[in-house]
Amino acid sequence: MSQGVGALEALAVTRATLAYNQIEDRISLTCAVSNNQCVVLWLTARFASQLVPHLCQVVAQFPDTLPVAGNAQSPAPESPVVAGADSAAWVVTAIDLTNGPMLVQLVFRDDQGHAPVLFSMEHHQLAEWSEGLKHCYVQAGWSMDCWHMPAGATPQSHAARRVALH
Repeated sequence: MSQGVGALEALAVTRATLAYNQIEDRISLTCAVSNNQCVVLWLTARFASQLVPHLCQVVAQFPDTLPVAGNAQSPAPESPVVAGADSAAWVVTAIDLTNGPMLVQLVFRDDQGHAPVLFSMEHHQLAEWSEGLKHCYVQAGWSMDCWHMPAGATPQSHAARRVALH
C-alpha cells in the first residue's frame, strides 16, 4: 500500500540559504533540517513567479517588517547552509503558504513522494527572505513583473491566510 504525500511527516527547516544557480537557471533553497541533514529545493522561474506575489502581499501587510537599507541593527549574516553529496535534492512542484498572526509557513512539496519541507518564519524574517529571493531574480535576469502589485490593489484586498500553489 502506497503512502500519500499528505501523510508524510514534514521536515522542519532550522536554517536555509537561497542562491541562484546559473547552470540550472533555477533558485536553490538549501535547507538544514533535523539530524544535521540538508535538503536542496529547486525553484523554477515559472513556479517562483507564482509564489512572489503572495509573499509581497504578506510582507506589505506588515510595513514595520520591511527591510531598510543600511539598517545598523541587522544581525551578522550566518554562514551559508551547504549541502553534501548525499543530500536530497528535488524540484518544488507545490507550495502551501499559511499566514498566521506570528509566523508565515511555507510547505514545499514535489510530485515524487519526498517528505514535505516546512519553512516557518516570523514576518520580519519573511521580509528579509523575500529580499534574498529578489536578489536571486536580479542575478538571473528574470522578469521582475511579479514583484509589483497591481495599481489600486491594497495588501489586505489580496492577502489570503492560506494559499496553495501548484
